[in-house]
This record gives sequence, structure tokens and C-alpha cells, in this order.
Amino acid sequence: MTDTNERQHAGFRDALRHREFRRLLGSYAVSWTGDWCYSIALTVWVLQRTGSSTWVAAVFVLRVVPYVLFGAVGGVVADRVDRRRLMVALDVGRAVMMIPLIIVVAVDGPVLAGAAIAFLANVMSAVYRPAVVASTPRVVGEDDLAAANALETVVNQLTVFLGPALATLLLETTSVQAAFGFNAITFLASGLLVAGVRSAGGGRTASAPTGIDDPEHDTPEQDIPEQDIGADEGRGRAGLRDELAVGWRALRNTPGLTVYSAVLAGSLLAYGAEEVLKVLVAAHNLGTGPQGVGLLGAAMGLGGLIVAPFTARLVGRAHLANLFGGSVILTGASVALLALPRSLVPALAVAFVEGIALILFEVSAITLIQRSVDPDVLGRVYGLTDSVNAAATLVGGAIVPPLVALVGLDSTLAGLGLVLAVGAAFALPALRPLDAAAAGRAEVLAPIVDVLATIPMFVGASRAALERLAAVRVEEHVAAGATVIHEGDAADDLFVIRAGTFDVLSAVTAAGSTLINQMEPGDVFGEIGLIEQIPRTASVVATTEAVVWRISGAVFLDALAGPAPMPGAMVTTVATRLARTPQYRR
Repeated sequence: MTDTNERQHAGFRDALRHREFRRLLGSYAVSWTGDWCYSIALTVWVLQRTGSSTWVAAVFVLRVVPYVLFGAVGGVVADRVDRRRLMVALDVGRAVMMIPLIIVVAVDGPVLAGAAIAFLANVMSAVYRPAVVASTPRVVGEDDLAAANALETVVNQLTVFLGPALATLLLETTSVQAAFGFNAITFLASGLLVAGVRSAGGGRTASAPTGIDDPEHDTPEQDIPEQDIGADEGRGRAGLRDELAVGWRALRNTPGLTVYSAVLAGSLLAYGAEEVLKVLVAAHNLGTGPQGVGLLGAAMGLGGLIVAPFTARLVGRAHLANLFGGSVILTGASVALLALPRSLVPALAVAFVEGIALILFEVSAITLIQRSVDPDVLGRVYGLTDSVNAAATLVGGAIVPPLVALVGLDSTLAGLGLVLAVGAAFALPALRPLDAAAAGRAEVLAPIVDVLATIPMFVGASRAALERLAAVRVEEHVAAGATVIHEGDAADDLFVIRAGTFDVLSAVTAAGSTLINQMEPGDVFGEIGLIEQIPRTASVVATTEAVVWRISGAVFLDALAGPAPMPGAMVTTVATRLARTPQYRR
């Protein structure tokens, strides 16, 4: 198992060395900047058209409701289809949705029409987010997951400032339509970046078909153990309700995850309430007017930006549940303390501390669920929790007016914050099994990692890299005479021989093939086409009944053949095998 201290000291550079994560992060940056710009422009347009805060609130609700209704559905979709293609399609779809919105604004159309378009765009966003969350662990691996989530949160904080600033500039110099057009461009840019994230997973990635030709059978499925076929077919036939039930069972049966979900929902309820309460605090307690709300938000953002570079070191596997619970306690305390200040400076100090708590909360919350839940059901579990959290946010905003009318502004702040902090403190013991679950997942992979570590080609590879390969490996049975890979085909996956023997053949003439190598258990094949980015250089045929481990080529490339130097043994093996292949001999 990877040493805990090494993980705790992982930095942002460790996450950024993954080429595909850099593309994901870039897509976040441009897309979120456009979203903030679009959000401000939409609010301004609704105010200009109606002059009514009620309409502004109604449009806000319509934009949040899709996350309540479709977040869980999005989780199912993220697990059932190829996530890379899904995210690209959703980016393009959201860009297209900006066109009718621009037209509605240009012709002074009804606000309800604009709200309906915003609703449909956010339906796509509700499906998009679970795909992103489920993709990240596959792209960066266990060791760099905390750093990746921390970087994502830093980018989010930066876009909170940049998006509204761009909206202000565009609205002052051009028009609302220009802001919507800018959002469309950012979606298209995001789609181009995500198109290069090949290891996002989803669909049949976790249990890919063999693609092995067997001369004795009509279908390749007959080479797979019967129970594997049944499981895969069952998944293909499962309806939406069945898929949601799988996510619900995973959530319910993972020790600590139900309590985690309850604490998370409580925190989001408090967040929704505070979004309304800050307006009242600025107006009544601080006397600053609307600009006070912006200053409080800026102070929170500053606190988050300052602590963000250190979150990767703080988020360690052994104490992640404690950090999550502690961040919720600190958030609750900050909400309660916001009832005390009667001038701007101390209020900004409280907001600054809350910003620190919130960034720790965001990073620990997402990392905890990613580490605790099986990757094959992560999208569904996240989708379920995302729907509940969106509902909690709406409830939080809705309960503020009656609570303030009943007990007053200060009592509402103090009561809400104390309930959140005390509840999280009592929940801490029930959250700690999640840390054990995360450690248990690593222990499950340990035997596979130990086998991979003994294979000569992988000598010198880090344990973190081998854990990534182990997590996506699929065992397949191969009949004697079956061709596993064909010379000239596009390179897709890597294969590790666990049992049986294979011949490596190269068709140098039309008359027949030449035997260039024979392989046995412990050998690896398929790496040349992946590393050199060329078609398969030879065919590999089973000479006996055999068992192989299929490993995603995209994961292999990112884990062992990416920006970091390849293990020396792998370089030697590739060079030797190329020298044996007739068409590559010098």
C-alpha cells in the first residue's frame, strides 16, 4: 500500500503531471467562467425585464430544480455510457441552448421562455457533474486524487471572481446577448478539451468485451465465464429504477456513507439559507447595502484561495473523515458568529474563516466519496446525493423568511450555525468507517498490485501507478487458437498473461506469418502500439487454453507512459520487441 505520508505531501504538480487531468481542469476553468458570466447576465436581464425580485427568485429555483430531479438520473447515465463522449455531447448541447436564449433576449421575448431554456440547460448540467466526479479518480489515480480535487476547488474559486468580472465588462460595453454568446464559446472550448480525456471510464469500460476471435465459437462471449456474461447482460437490461436501486444500495450498505450524506445535506441546507441571510446581514446588521454582500463573498473567496494550495497535504486517507466533520463544525460556528458583528471589518473576518472552512469541506467531501465508493457505481451514488443536496439548498433558502419573521435575524443565524456544528460533532464517530472503507479498497487491490510488481516489464513502476492498473484490470479466459490482437489493428488495451502460452506472429508476406516470439505466464503484450502510437505490430494467438488480464490502454499510458519517465525495464522490453519484428529491423 502506498505510504500515507507520501500521499499527505502530494502537491499540485503530482496531479498536473497527468495530461488528461490537465485537459479536465482546463475544461472546468473555461466552462465555469462562462457559467458565472451567464448567471450574472441572466439575473440582470430578468431584473431589467420585470423589475421584480420574485421573478429573480423564481428563475433561480428553476435553475436549481434540475439538480433535484435529474442528479440521480445523471449518475446512472454517467455509469452506463462512455463518459468522455457524454461530456462532449453535453458541452455541445449546452452551447446550442444559448442560441434560443440569445434570440429570446434580442426580441424582448417573455421571461418565462428564457427561464425554460435555462431550465433545460441545467438539466444537461445535472447529468454532466456526476460524469466529472466519476471520471477524476480514473484519470489521476488514488495518490493524486486529493491534489486533483484541491486544484479543482482552486479553479472554482478563481472563476467565482473572473466570471462576474467578465459579465460586468460585457454588460457595460456590449449586451446581455454577448455574455450568453461567450458562455456558448466556453462550452465548445470545454468540449474540445474533454474530447482528449480517454480514460474517463463509464459504460462497458469496467467490464469490456474481449474482442478475441475464436475459430471454434460463433461469438466472442463464449470465451468469457458464464457468470461474467450474465452479469454484463443483466446490466444492459437494467432499467432506470434498477440502476438507481444499485446506487441506493451502495450508499446504504457502505458504513458511514448514510451519515455522510445526511451531514452533507445539512451543510448544503445551511449554505442555501446563508445565501439569503447574507443579504439581510449586509442590509440590517452592517448597513452596507448590496455591496456588502459582494464584500462578504470576496472575503470568503479570499480565505478559500489562501488555504487551497495546502489542501492536498491536509487531505490524507487516514484522517479524511475527521477533516470533513471538522470543516462542517467550523462552517457552522462561522454562520453562528456572523450574528455578532455590527460593522464591516469583523464580519469580513468571520467570512474569511468560513471561506477556509468551505474549501476544506468541498475537497474533503468529494475525495471521501470518491475513495469510499466502488468506481463502477460512483456516478449513481454521487447523482443520488447531488439530488438530495440540491433539494436541501432549495429548502435552506425557502425557510429563511419564516424563520427570520418568527425568531429574528440574529437568532436564525445563531441557531442554524449551532445546529450544524453540534450535529457534525455528534456524527464524527459514525463518519470514521469511511476512512476504513477507503483503506479497505486499497487492500483489495493489494494482491493484484503485488502480482503486477513481480512482472519484469513493470520493475521500477511506482505502487501508485500499479494500483491504477489493478483498479481497471479485467480477467478474461481465452480458448486455444483464439487471436487476441491482430496485426494492423488500432492499439487499444494492454494484456498480462496469467495462464497459458501464446505465439506472436508477423505477416511479412502474403504467403504466411513468421513466428517472432513465444510468451508464457508473466509476460505482457500490446504495449508497443500504445507507447509508440502505431497499429499493432504483430498478431498474438493462444496456443493453449489461457487466462489474461486486460488493462485499459488509456490508463496504462497515463500511469506508466505519460509525462513521467517510463520504467527502465519497459523501455528495454519495447526496444527488444521492436528489434524482433521484421518490419522494424534496422
